[in-house]
Amino acid sequence: MDADIKSTSNNHREEHIRRLAEVANVMLDAGMILIVTATELTQDDVDLMRTAITTDHIESVWIGDEITTDIECSLHIRRFDSPEGAADRIRELLVERGSIFRPL
Repeated sequence: MDADIKSTSNNHREEHIRRLAEVANVMLDAGMILIVTATELTQDDVDLMRTAITTDHIESVWIGDEITTDIECSLHIRRFDSPEGAADRIRELLVERGSIFRPL
């Protein structure tokens, strides 16, 4: 996806984000739920992604004790939360936002 640009160059940050958003858009159009891990994103990066992704179903989940970003997080999972509990909270968020249906 980005083999032609250097990953350490800050000059290409917007292009990395744009390409990530384009790939995400294709996968979301195919009906997939896409989970992406990323570091050092800002609210501006998320806003840039929203220009390419044609859905309102973008949720930001922060995992860690302290939130160190300006991104408006949909959910905060702390380090000591159990994996099962974290998965349940993420699933409930996706149900509440209409991204998935509640299991019968």
